[in-house]
Amino acid sequence: MVDFNAKRNLGQVEFNYELYVGNTYLEFAEVLLDEATAGYAPAVGDILCYKTDDTNKHTKYDKSDAALVIMGIVDELKDDNTTPTPVTKISYAKNATVHYAALGYVGTLNAAEKLTLKEALRAKNINLAD
Repeated sequence: MVDFNAKRNLGQVEFNYELYVGNTYLEFAEVLLDEATAGYAPAVGDILCYKTDDTNKHTKYDKSDAALVIMGIVDELKDDNTTPTPVTKISYAKNATVHYAALGYVGTLNAAEKLTLKEALRAKNINLAD
């Protein structure tokens, strides 16, 4: 997965046009990483999900897992060392238009699977641009 560097400043957002489509609405949320049982190392550009059959722990989108609920597109990862146990804060886009090729699924999904993903993302206010 390509590591896109996204910087945020007070009152403005700078983003990489390789991941997001310019001049479109963009809204973020944050969550503390709760790793799935198998472990998950998030990367910018991942489709962030939680697993309903694994106490809602976070993981990356997998077309073969029906227990996943899409949250958004990972935008930024920050380490939070203020707690006794260091945690990772994931900032994710919950409303955006993203380039499909930047998500890392090109070549792994057939046309029907891509359409299913596209519709699932659209239901979460995330549009894919080819």
